[in-house]
Amino acid sequence: MSTDARKLEAMSIHIEGLQVTLTKRNKRIEELEAQVAALKKSPITEPALKKAYRNGWQDCAMHLKETAREAARKLREIDKKAFELYLEGEKK
Repeated sequence: MSTDARKLEAMSIHIEGLQVTLTKRNKRIEELEAQVAALKKSPITEPALKKAYRNGWQDCAMHLKETAREAARKLREIDKKAFELYLEGEKK
């Protein structure tokens, strides 16, 4: 097989791979467009959106509160260990 024939075969394989990729991408685009169309037709009401928004920020606030409490606990542990080291240094 000549070099040109190998290059032609490699290009052919590459083009086939690109076609498969494009086909998958186009199918995914069609699926997403169908989802968007279905969402546009769904009977989501303003109160439902407000409730979902409220639930989301409440969950976020709770997560922040828990994270802050954990950070405060860790800082107290560090402070306690630092004080213990200070006391050990004073004994020596």
